[in-house]
Order: sequence, then structure tokens, then C-alpha cells
Amino acid sequence: MPLFAAELFGWSCLLSAVFLWVSLGAYATLTAAAAPLCCARAGAPFSCHRLVYVAPVAANVSWLVVVSASNFMMWVGADGRQDEYGVAGNPGSALLVVAGVALLACALAFLYCDLVWATVTAWSLAGVCRMQTVADAARFPVGALNPTVAAVSGFCIALVAASAAAGLGVAVVGWHSGRRAAGSLEAMGVPLE
Repeated sequence: MPLFAAELFGWSCLLSAVFLWVSLGAYATLTAAAAPLCCARAGAPFSCHRLVYVAPVAANVSWLVVVSASNFMMWVGADGRQDEYGVAGNPGSALLVVAGVALLACALAFLYCDLVWATVTAWSLAGVCRMQTVADAARFPVGALNPTVAAVSGFCIALVAASAAAGLGVAVVGWHSGRRAAGSLEAMGVPLE
């Protein structure tokens, strides 16, 4: 943050990329330990481990993905690649970032039931949507507002929310099936270890 505030966008981009890399490693390790693919382990989607360890890391990493994209765009803009309004990048690059961030959140929400990652991503997409729809010259040049970026951001919010709901549904069904299987094994006298 101090590097970004000092407008050292290249160094800020580099630091956020390193921090993102390290955080992704921690997230991958914690998520694999907490919930295998499709939340198949009986207690995984609702475990204390996920709440205490995975959720804060997921929130941080999800936000770092957005921050890294923002830092990169600011770095590119500081290098002189700006449009006539002084905005770094263009609507096409914004759409690429919005779609990429949303697809990553959708995959993690569905496959790993990562509701925290999905929530933080939806929140950041809502910020993009608001920035592109509410005319406020102090925050963003009014002439650079793009209704396509706003519409795609809004659609991606709905897509991320639907993926989170589907992931939660898969997790609940898997959790319930695992509990039922464990109960029937226990009734048959099979030791659960």
C-alpha cells in the first residue's frame, strides 16, 4: 500500500505479485487439506478448520487477485499507455480482468465450496459495476464510463452468486451423504477411524 500511495506502481505490482504467489501457495495447501474436490469429505464444508484457517486466507488471496490486476493496470498507465481520459487500459482489458476474476471465483465456489472467495470477488465486481454506472468525476472520468463493462460486471456478480449457491448445494448433499454412510456403517458395527 505505501508503494502504491507513493505512485511507485512498478514496485507495487511486483510486491503484490510476490505476495499473491506466496498467498496462493498457502491457499492451495490449506484448501487441499480442508476440502478435496467437490467437498467430498463428510465434515469438510462446515469444519472449524475451514472457518479459522481457509476463510481468512481465501478472502486475502481473492482480494490480492483484484489488487494485482489493478496494480498492473496502474503500472501500464504510468508508463504512458492511457486513453484520452487518462485511464490506464481500455474496456477490452477491463472485460478480460472482470471475466477472469469471475471465472476463477466460480470455479473455486463450485469445486471447493469457497463461499468467502466468491463473496469477496462479488464485492469487488460490484465496485467495478458501481464505478462504471455512477457518474462521479472525482472517482472516475465520466467520459470513460462504459456500459458494457458495467453490464458484464453485473452479470458476473450473478454468475459468481449462482456458482456459490451450487457449490453450497453440492457440499450439503455430499455432507449429508457422508453422514448417512457413516451412520449406516456404524449401525453395522464397522469401527469408524
